[in-house]
Amino acid sequence: MLAYYAYQLHHRVNEYNLIFRGGRLFQQYVVGVFCCIKQNRLDFVRKKQSDIQSDYLSGLYDAISRGERDGHEVGGRIILPMYFTRGPRYMYAHYLDALAICRKLGNPQFFITFTCNVNWPEINRYMAQYPELTTSDRADVVFRVFEQKIKLFVAFLKKE
Repeated sequence: MLAYYAYQLHHRVNEYNLIFRGGRLFQQYVVGVFCCIKQNRLDFVRKKQSDIQSDYLSGLYDAISRGERDGHEVGGRIILPMYFTRGPRYMYAHYLDALAICRKLGNPQFFITFTCNVNWPEINRYMAQYPELTTSDRADVVFRVFEQKIKLFVAFLKKE
């Protein structure tokens, strides 16, 4: 499903793309697609609970860590695996990674913020193809340019 929608939402040069000219409807479509993909992933996790629970000892470890002694809630909940993005195990794994990095390299010294300017030449050059739309209608373009600028900035920092 993700591959299908990624193909549908990919801009093609020299091809009329009606979906990208929808303005706010395009944004609503993208949100609907996101929800559909997330629900599909949750359904997959729900169907594979027996495999996941066997990996996590049927939730016994979680129940013990919560301090439960009755056992009435063990195995009654749906367990999200670590690979489920933004789940509690996913966040906890990233937290442990951050602690390991801090232990090895020391605590962070700087907090860098990076903001996006919708009047960047790259965004304006692309949006010139769509005179009837604003940059808020094509948030995907702004995001792609912003991501490219961050990658350039990180590459610049690594060089120094």
